[in-house]
Amino acid sequence: RMKGRFEYRRADGSLVMVVEPEALMADRSRMPAPGAAKPASAAPPAEAGFAMVTRKQFTPENVVGYSGKGRNPIHDDPDHARIMGFRAPIVAGNQLINLLLEPLAIGGRPERFEVDVRLRRPVFWDEAVTVEGQKGSEGRWTHTRIVKPDGRVASDCTVIALEG
Repeated sequence: RMKGRFEYRRADGSLVMVVEPEALMADRSRMPAPGAAKPASAAPPAEAGFAMVTRKQFTPENVVGYSGKGRNPIHDDPDHARIMGFRAPIVAGNQLINLLLEPLAIGGRPERFEVDVRLRRPVFWDEAVTVEGQKGSEGRWTHTRIVKPDGRVASDCTVIALEG
């Protein structure tokens, strides 16, 4: 389990944003053997109230371009990804978070926001995903999620507070 705190400040030292991620890290000893068959799972039924916001086709080039070659081989090295039990490199969590937050800026970027983001399953560097959302009573997106081609939710974001 990884916990962190990142503070983003202006040149004058004033605080702009605080990010406090908490994440489960891959445990190589608990990963399935490379190439091991995984049980088939049926796609869950669509949930009421969610609408498609956008689609994103990830490519090895845009994933490596975002993550930076060599910083973390789980994002750019197919052999390392297989050793870790994945069929291919995975999209960085921060790249997915950016995709989840994009709908919050539709109609104008908020002045301040607080969100709860959950990265539930990996998205691979060659997958196409759909971003879906639910709007609250004020007409702004209050819940967004990334849906994989098989219909499973990869990541989701719930707005706790939104100003501006």
